[in-house]
Amino acid sequence: DDLFEALKCDESKSLGSRLEEEWDKELEKSRKSKETGKDYEPSLFKALFRQFGPYHMFLGIFTILEECFLRIYQPLFMGWMMQYFQPGSTVTKEDAYLYGLGVVMMS
Repeated sequence: DDLFEALKCDESKSLGSRLEEEWDKELEKSRKSKETGKDYEPSLFKALFRQFGPYHMFLGIFTILEECFLRIYQPLFMGWMMQYFQPGSTVTKEDAYLYGLGVVMMS
């Protein structure tokens, strides 16, 4: 009762049907290759990749950008902003605000 309903596109019936279609394509490719004398083994990996690959690749690329670039710059901006508070600092107030904005934007 306390769980949300799954989206229609995330239900196992929908996902299973689409994966079955991809698997059928692999089996058909195998049948056609045997008719032409070639040897092709159906690949579950290829079927899974066609089914889920593009969506998860997009998420993976986004995660790489976030973790490898944005997360690296956050402590740099924080350090530059903290220089403003050191006695005798040459960092201007405007620069400190920009560094603070950088910290927020990288979070």
